[in-house]
Amino acid sequence: MAVAPRIMTTVRLPKVIHTPARVSHNAQRACAAFGLSVQENSGQTQAHPITPSDQLCASILASPIMLIAGPSGSGKTRRLAGIKDTLRERGVRVRCVEPIENTHTPIFDLFDGTQEQICSTLAMCGLAEPRLWAMPASTLSTGERARLEIGIAFHRAQKGDVVLADEFCTPLDRVCAMSLCATIRRLVNQKLIHFVAASAHEDLGALLGPQQVLDGFTGALVESKTQTVLDRIRYEPGTIADYDRLAHLHYLGGRPATRTLILRAVRESAVVGDMLAGALAVSMPTLNGGWRQMAWPNRYSHTDKRLGAQRINRELRCLSRVIVEPSSRGLGVASGLVRAYMDNPQTTATEAVAAMGSVCPFFVRAGMKEYTIPISTPNARLLDALNYMGIEPGQLAQTNMNDYPLVHRELMHWARSTRMLRSQGTAVRTIALMAACRLLSRPRAYAWRKNGEHDEHTKLRN
Repeated sequence: MAVAPRIMTTVRLPKVIHTPARVSHNAQRACAAFGLSVQENSGQTQAHPITPSDQLCASILASPIMLIAGPSGSGKTRRLAGIKDTLRERGVRVRCVEPIENTHTPIFDLFDGTQEQICSTLAMCGLAEPRLWAMPASTLSTGERARLEIGIAFHRAQKGDVVLADEFCTPLDRVCAMSLCATIRRLVNQKLIHFVAASAHEDLGALLGPQQVLDGFTGALVESKTQTVLDRIRYEPGTIADYDRLAHLHYLGGRPATRTLILRAVRESAVVGDMLAGALAVSMPTLNGGWRQMAWPNRYSHTDKRLGAQRINRELRCLSRVIVEPSSRGLGVASGLVRAYMDNPQTTATEAVAAMGSVCPFFVRAGMKEYTIPISTPNARLLDALNYMGIEPGQLAQTNMNDYPLVHRELMHWARSTRMLRSQGTAVRTIALMAACRLLSRPRAYAWRKNGEHDEHTKLRN
C-alpha cells in the first residue's frame, strides 16, 4: 500500500499587538480574524520610540532640512521621538514644536526679544496680524495655533539646534503651508539650524524642499530629488480697486489722499493660481514734514512758502500705504513693493512715515533710510503728566478721569494741540484711546533719493 508523502508545513505565528487598554472578547475575535493576537500591557502608554542609526543622526546634523514621510500609522512619530531622545543623549540641543501650555497669555508676550524680533517671527509663521497679538492662544483657530507653536520653537532656536515638528502643516491650507515652508527655508539658512519635519502630506516634499527624506515605514534614507515649488511674486501697476480689496487690513482707515499711483503684488500660486498678495499707494506729500530737515537739510525749508511748496510737489512723493494679504506675509512682499516703486519712481525723492516702522522695518529692508521722529511737544507734556500721576500710557483709556482731574485737563489740552478734538462733544474716553495709541507708538520717517544720496549729511543746492 502506497504511503502518501509527508508535506512539511510552516507554522505562522500570529502577530502580537500590545495594548494598554482593556480589550473586549468581541474586539479580540475581530483581530484574530486577521491573524493578530492581542495582549494587554497595563504598563505601556504609548508606542516605543525607534532609535535612529548613527548614519541617520549624522545626516540630520549635516542637512538643513529633513522630511520624515509616510501615511498615518507608518511610524513617523516613533522615529521622531527616537531622534529627539538620541540627539539629546549626545548633547545636541533639540527644540520641539509642542502644544502651548500657557493659553491665557497674549501671544505677543509668549516671545522674548525686541519688538522687531517678535514681529519678524510672527510674520514668519503667518501671524503678522496685529489684532491677534493681544489675544491669548485659547482664542486662536486650530491653524493659527499650529503656526504659533512653530513660531515659538523657531524663535527660541539658536545656531546648531535641531528643531523637530510632528504633523507639520497638517491643519494648514496649502497656500499658508507654502508660505510657511518658504519662510522656514530662509530661517534655517539664516540661523544655521536643522529642521526635521514629519508629515503625511504628499506635497510637502515639494513645498519644504528637504535635502533628505526618511521613509516612515522602512527607515530608508534617500536624497530628495523633488523640485521645490516656489510661488513667484510679480509687481505691476494696479488700480484703486486692488487697494480697496485689501484696505480693511491696514491700521489706518480710509483711502490715502491725493494718490498718484497704485502698485500691486500678484502671487502666482501653484495651488490656487494668481492671487492679490499686496498693494502700495503713492500720494502727494504733506507740505509740513518737520523731519525732512534731517533727511535733506535746507532743501525744503525755503523762506518763500509758495516756492517751497512747488519744490516739494515737484520732487517728492510719499509711500502712503503698503498692505500685504495675511497668507502672503513673511515672503518679502512689502519690501518688494517698495523696491518695485524705487525701480521706477515718479520723482527724484521718496518719503514715507509709518507708526509701525519700529516693529516692521520693511522700508529699511527695501533700501530707504530711517529717521526717528522726535516726540512732539503735546505728547511730551501729556507723558509728563501721566508719569507724575503714575499712570502708564496703556492704562489711559481705562482711567476714570473723575479721579484724576490733572490728567483730564492735560488730555483735553493734548486734544486741542493735536487737533484731535473734532468737536466739543467728543467723548473723553475716545480722546484717551487716541492719545494712548499715539503715546505708545514710535513713528519712523523714511527717505530715499533716486541717485542714492539720501544721507542726512548730504546737502543739495537750492
